[in-house]
Amino acid sequence: MVLAAATMRELSKERSTVHPPNNESGTMDRFGKCVYASGIFTLRSLNYLAYFTRLQRDLIMKLSATVSGAFSNELQVSVTSQLATLQAISNSCMKLVSHAAERTSRTAGSGISIRRHSWMQLCDFCGALQVFIRHCSLSQNVVGWPQS
Repeated sequence: MVLAAATMRELSKERSTVHPPNNESGTMDRFGKCVYASGIFTLRSLNYLAYFTRLQRDLIMKLSATVSGAFSNELQVSVTSQLATLQAISNSCMKLVSHAAERTSRTAGSGISIRRHSWMQLCDFCGALQVFIRHCSLSQNVVGWPQS
């Protein structure tokens, strides 16, 4: 009885005109989505780190302005050298955040490229249109592309 019901339901389904999904492009799309999401999450974390590094640098500058002339010579030299060391660490941290953000933005761009490639595999465009879309720059107006 169950087998007859399943057969009846299978025969009564409408046939779809949509092509069956390509498993490889679906997997690539999910992978590209994960790459993009991890890159954007890392960029958000780096943004917070850059913000706190700027706050630290501003605090060090205020402390060095406040401390100047407040202590004896030996203590003043020691505090000034420690504040200079903290300033150097803060500057190095800001450089590292900048480099990491650049690399992470490239990771997010790779995720977008992977997803575009999987999308192109799913679409049934002619070869010339696929080549045209592949070479489109998203940041500029493309000659031959209709403008709205």
